[in-house]
Amino acid sequence: MIKILPTDALFILMTLSFIFLGIAYRHDPSLQRIYQRIKYDPWALWASLTFSIFWLIALLDSIHWIHLSTPNGMVSLLDVILQPLSQVVEKSYSAPFAQVTFMPVMQHLPNGTWSSIQVPLLIDKGLAPRWLLWFTEWLAGVGVSTILLAWVIGYVSQPRGCAWRIHLSRLLRGDYSLPWRSLYLTSLCFCMMLWTIIVYGAHVHIFGTDKIGNDILVQVIKSIRTAMILGMVTSLVTMPIALILGALAGLLGGWVDDVIYYIYTTLSSIPGILLIAASVLSLQIYWYNHPLGAATPMARADLRLLALCIILGLTSWTQLCRVLRAQTLKLREQDYILASRVQGVGTWGILSRHIMPNLLPILLMSLVLDFSGLVLAEAVLTYVGVGVDPLTPSFGNLIDGARVQMAQTPVVWWPLSATFMVMLLLVFAVNMLADSVQQALNPRAPH
Repeated sequence: MIKILPTDALFILMTLSFIFLGIAYRHDPSLQRIYQRIKYDPWALWASLTFSIFWLIALLDSIHWIHLSTPNGMVSLLDVILQPLSQVVEKSYSAPFAQVTFMPVMQHLPNGTWSSIQVPLLIDKGLAPRWLLWFTEWLAGVGVSTILLAWVIGYVSQPRGCAWRIHLSRLLRGDYSLPWRSLYLTSLCFCMMLWTIIVYGAHVHIFGTDKIGNDILVQVIKSIRTAMILGMVTSLVTMPIALILGALAGLLGGWVDDVIYYIYTTLSSIPGILLIAASVLSLQIYWYNHPLGAATPMARADLRLLALCIILGLTSWTQLCRVLRAQTLKLREQDYILASRVQGVGTWGILSRHIMPNLLPILLMSLVLDFSGLVLAEAVLTYVGVGVDPLTPSFGNLIDGARVQMAQTPVVWWPLSATFMVMLLLVFAVNMLADSVQQALNPRAPH
């Protein structure tokens, strides 16, 4: 039976909303500028493809159904896809691509004695004898991906009546205006990564295992959903509050501006980490005294994730509100705003027709820029103990676990390294996409 968690419903609703808005406003000049900027900029194209793949992973992990045989009481579509990687649990740590345990364990030998040795892993250990077969499979996957991508690119960009030989030479020389080489290389890299996981993931632990023998690669992939939900749901809470209060304060002025200014100045004067920690701890005490009746541990962890998103949204809208208020103060002195007042247009009419549309580019930029900050904020909050539930896969929980592992001897370095690489890829892609959107919406920027 399908089980829809609150964050699942919000994330799926956001996905459908973005698709609907993209179709409905596909002819909007602002969206057209963004689309053209991304289409002709290799870095922006790479960032958009990377972010789309992260979004798809989070979407697959947001489709749950009840499965009582699992520890969490439910399973997602991503869990089914990753089952070949997660079904083998080792005894303890193992390094990436290793065939034996990282630390020696006491083993009972056939002669009746005990010895400290590195025992073979439970996962298929045939990498060395069958490396040629696996390399051939990997090479075949890369070849198939190359052929498919070349066919798609040729189908889209090949002029009518142009031979494939001529088209290929033009493509390699970069004669076409679209950055097909960047698109091809980005898609090919992701296909190679996917095929490597498929081929090697069932035979070796690509990123190693943790203390209790779970695969690090699975944990890192499962943490993407938490980062995406924190970034997007928190923005859904922040943006309406900042937009309404900032626009009203800038347009109306007077005592309304004074009250709103006092509110966000007071909140800004409180250290953010202390305010968030106090809110989370107070909510935990309330839940302890008033159980919400969540049926499974995963449902309770999801409620805590949703509460953290709301708390982050309610405590982080002040800076955006300040920017929107300043922009509204500038807009209300424009001639078309004054003309609308003379013609008898009311406050809400001016807000909906003139103020809000001019503030949307700032909101869009804030959404993209704040996303990476929220991903890093979750890691810090979970590290200090006021973030997501320990049962929720997240980058913060992985970093918190790696803190002890990095201090021991020998050093277990791969959990932190794997988390760092995936976080860097996500945050870098978001920042590159934000820079491209900012350039597209800036009328003074070269296009």
